[in-house]
Amino acid sequence: MPISQVAVVAPLYSGAMGVDRTPAPLPARRTTARWTITHVLVLACVVALAAGIRAVLLPTEGFRADLDVFARWAHEIAVRPLDQAYGGDINLAPVMVYIWAAVGALQPAFQTAVDASDATIRVFLKAPASLADLVLALAAAWSLRDRPRWAIAGGIAIGLHPALIDDSAWWGQCDSLFVVPAFIAFLLARAGRPVPAAIALGISLMTKPQALPFVVPFAAFALRRLGTRQLVVSAGTLAGTVAVLWSPFLLAGGPLHYLNTVADLQNGGFASISVGAWNLWWLVGQALPPSFVSDASPLLGPLNARQIGLLLAALGEAAVFLAIWSRPSPRRLALGLAAATLVAFSLMTTMHERYSLAALIFLVPLLPDRRVLATWVVLSSAITANMLLVVPPWAPVEIPLWISGRVGVIGSGVLLATTLACLWLLTHDGAEDSAESESLPDGYLRAANEHP
Repeated sequence: MPISQVAVVAPLYSGAMGVDRTPAPLPARRTTARWTITHVLVLACVVALAAGIRAVLLPTEGFRADLDVFARWAHEIAVRPLDQAYGGDINLAPVMVYIWAAVGALQPAFQTAVDASDATIRVFLKAPASLADLVLALAAAWSLRDRPRWAIAGGIAIGLHPALIDDSAWWGQCDSLFVVPAFIAFLLARAGRPVPAAIALGISLMTKPQALPFVVPFAAFALRRLGTRQLVVSAGTLAGTVAVLWSPFLLAGGPLHYLNTVADLQNGGFASISVGAWNLWWLVGQALPPSFVSDASPLLGPLNARQIGLLLAALGEAAVFLAIWSRPSPRRLALGLAAATLVAFSLMTTMHERYSLAALIFLVPLLPDRRVLATWVVLSSAITANMLLVVPPWAPVEIPLWISGRVGVIGSGVLLATTLACLWLLTHDGAEDSAESESLPDGYLRAANEHP
């Protein structure tokens, strides 16, 4: 509804009910800076440099243990009917199956290759996440398009970030692939497009289970900002997206096989208090005897570390939800997505070092806030150190935990401190950011009027 209609209808409605529900005037937006040819060329150079660095790293061996597993999965998908993909030990959601199926269709070598010994196989395995990095860099620049210089800085912060380059182009992991649709969902939600945002969030959730914390801030934002009809349609769209993505695997029992595989890993090879993550449980591990490895072992009375971690994370995610509920602004949504990521990473067991990467990306649209910028710099340094020192590209892959001790303790402390900093920022709006974040697009005007 246009602003002029809200201004006419709201007083009539409020007079009939005897309550003044006239919406306050929307704050003025900051004047948009003009993009110049120089700005465009600089951003293009940033993206080209980011692409060039990744192109050089794509053929490298990276972390062969993981790349060999991905190559085997891609081979199995290539030679089997698609609906039988979860007949093996794939522990990632359907979107990754579709990506590997596409990779296998583009490169016939996957019909016979069962490991990543061939450079061509490694290039095709790493390419999707590396392309996702470039999309994130452009999306980050788009999120700051009102400030061209900051937009370029956002592109640099993502495209040339050493931790992201390491994760996608060297290691060959797929974390960028679940963050891309979630970041697009944020941009769509901020623009007042809840239904497309729900589709994008559904794709993110169906890429990797590490996207689950994103549901908390999006749910709080939607419950407060959307009208009843919008909320029902958006929730139905999210559920429908999940159902459609799973549909090819339903008759073969794909969802059940997937859940059983994840449960087996959770209780088997990954049943550790920390799988390389510098977090609360890394610190706890320094105080526990070396024989204490499994997060399923009793730790506090009948409670094990996994249950304690889930309880602590639930409390942290509740804090994120309530902060966004109290002021459902786009700024708090971005901070909430970063905070929800860090809460899960810092407080839950079985976390890998790379599961904190999403927080870096969701903070980028708020970098003009000096407090957020300072937090991002510290967080960025700690995450990069965690990834490069725990699984160092320059060390033999037979030494997965290359460094711990004092460095790990300091790194864990810094990451916990930045988690608290994000939670603090979530409840302390700056004057300029508060005014800007409450300036909502037309798609939210009716819902905003329902929640005075």
